[in-house]
Amino acid sequence: MIEPRRINVTVSAVGPLPNNIIQRVNGRDCIPGSTLKGALRSSVELYLAELQKKRGLSWLRRACIPADANSLTDDERALELKPVCAFDEQNPNEVCPCCYLFGAQGLVGFVSVGMLKKMGGRFQGEISVLWKDSLTGWEFGKSRRIGNVEVDPWVTKFNSEQLLNLFLLKNLCGIWWFGSKNSGLEVKIEASIVGQARRGS
Repeated sequence: MIEPRRINVTVSAVGPLPNNIIQRVNGRDCIPGSTLKGALRSSVELYLAELQKKRGLSWLRRACIPADANSLTDDERALELKPVCAFDEQNPNEVCPCCYLFGAQGLVGFVSVGMLKKMGGRFQGEISVLWKDSLTGWEFGKSRRIGNVEVDPWVTKFNSEQLLNLFLLKNLCGIWWFGSKNSGLEVKIEASIVGQARRGS
C-alpha cells in the first residue's frame, strides 16, 4: 500500500511567462510537470550548496550533475556538483539528496510533479510525495537499504517534516523561472500541504 502526501501548487505572474515553458494541452495553457520538477531540483541544489559551504554541513552529500556536464550553466558549475548518481541494484551506492527526492538513473525518487494547468490567471497543479510504501518498506525521511548498502545515510540527520518543509516547500516558493529575475518578470509561487495553511514566495 502506498501512502502519499500532496502539495497544492499555484504559479502566478505579473506579465506573460516565457513561451518555452508553456505547452498547449487540449486547448489549455499548461506548465509541464518536468519543467517544474527541473526548476525545483535546481533550487534544491543551490540550497544544498548553502548548507554545505555557509553552514559547514560537510557530512551532507553534494548534489550530483543530473545531465551532461557540458550543458551546465556557470552558476551550476560553481556548485561543484559531483558525478551523476547512476544506480545499479547489483552494485548499489549512496545517492545525493536531490536524487533521493527526485530520483536517479535506475532508482525512483519520493517526489512526483504533475502538470500545472492554467485556471484563470494562474497555473495550478499538484506535487505528490511518497510518504510510505508498505511493499518496499520505504518511508519518506528514512534511509533505504538495498542489499547490504544504506543508500541514503545523510537523511537520518533530518526528520520527514524537516525534509518536506526545508527541502521542498522552502525551495518551491523560492524558484525563479528561467531568468525571470533578470527580465523583471514577477513570479509568485504558493504551495501548501493538503490540509495545512498555504505558503507563498
